[in-house]
Amino acid sequence: MVYGKCTIEFEHEFLLLHFRHPTQHHAVAILTLERTCAENTTGSSRSAGQAVIVSPSVSPITPKDTITPTTSSSFTIDSYITQEFGPHKYLFELDFPASARPSAMQVSILLCVLSKHSPMYELLQYQCYWYAYTVWEALKKLFPEHVERPLNEGRSRFKGQPIKKAESVNTVCEQYRAEWARFEEAMGERRRAKEEEERRVSCSFSFWDWLGCLLICFGR
Repeated sequence: MVYGKCTIEFEHEFLLLHFRHPTQHHAVAILTLERTCAENTTGSSRSAGQAVIVSPSVSPITPKDTITPTTSSSFTIDSYITQEFGPHKYLFELDFPASARPSAMQVSILLCVLSKHSPMYELLQYQCYWYAYTVWEALKKLFPEHVERPLNEGRSRFKGQPIKKAESVNTVCEQYRAEWARFEEAMGERRRAKEEEERRVSCSFSFWDWLGCLLICFGR
């Protein structure tokens, strides 16, 4: 994972997620992850988020939590990030060993938990800084076997000043654990139902095979 930050205008923060195939290590999928405002009639979702900073709304705004696939080429990905986000820098890198890295399903459930935890965009609590920070810190807490490398300063800061945001990491981790337990239980029930169905089919075929052999024997 890579923690990114725009270096102009409102210093939007985002994440890059690298998913590596479990056996084909050369196969890598790279996704960008960010929170903005829902697109309005005046422009893009990101410019809408900037407008919120300029003129904060009293009422919360619908967020737009976005996951965007990119190419795995390092040259192309940097060009894409520059085209999509403008001038930027990377603040941190986070690596997990193959034996302890989160799966795509685990990350997906965590992101669903975040969206449920904060269904509205709020400038002083649940903005892009909160989203990137909470995903990053929650994954570190949930998967403690990791290596974090700082690259640059400036996380959760605007023009050098710290930005207020909700502290949700512990709560989100608890909600994730409960949701993951429900997911595993549902998968276990489906697996047991499938095994039972396969067992019934096997027994049924065994019975008819036996009956067929019996009829053949007596027919002789």
